[in-house]
Amino acid sequence: VIQLSPDDARRVVVPDADKAKISEALKAMYATDPKNPDYAPTEDNVRRLYLARQSRAAGLIAPSK
Repeated sequence: VIQLSPDDARRVVVPDADKAKISEALKAMYATDPKNPDYAPTEDNVRRLYLARQSRAAGLIAPSK
């Protein structure tokens, strides 16, 4: 995961089962803090959280804007 470029990370396909769980978690977090764009239930945020779960080093990757 750490070797992924931002473009590579955007091409990652999140498995449906993981996508559903992450989307639900994002919706709950966004409901408690709607001003935090990192909690918005977007495809980019779903992918970011999925990749973060795949590697402890994923937090070193800067979010792409």
